[in-house]
Amino acid sequence: MSCDLTLHIELKVNGKWEHYNHKRCFQDYTFFGFVGGVRVEGLQVFENKGLPDDLSVITEINRKKYEGDYHNASWLTLDELLQIIEAFRKHEPNEKQVDAVEKSFGYLFGNSMWYFNKYKNDFSSEIEDVRVVTWFDN
Repeated sequence: MSCDLTLHIELKVNGKWEHYNHKRCFQDYTFFGFVGGVRVEGLQVFENKGLPDDLSVITEINRKKYEGDYHNASWLTLDELLQIIEAFRKHEPNEKQVDAVEKSFGYLFGNSMWYFNKYKNDFSSEIEDVRVVTWFDN
């Protein structure tokens, strides 16, 4: 049975989490081990936190679709996600595989997700933070 990693990118705007994007991560079970301890044990970088209490409306609607089926739910800051990808990069010798996983997270207003952390002042001051809400389903 296959496993998928669902990603919801949320932005904190004026104190409230808003939905920005929904992605399915490139299916790499080793990477799933790094993110949520799924399929490959002993690689997980951060403990699963569960879903935040303040999910955006769109993320909550999608979560309900997987009610009873999703597992290893969590959320990550961009810094945490970067640490996970760096750990994966050190473990995975195939750079094309790493690039495919990294591209799964998409773009934020035309730039890579990582641009926000480096150049936060280039974004509207209304955007206070970014998080990635994750869960796995079979």
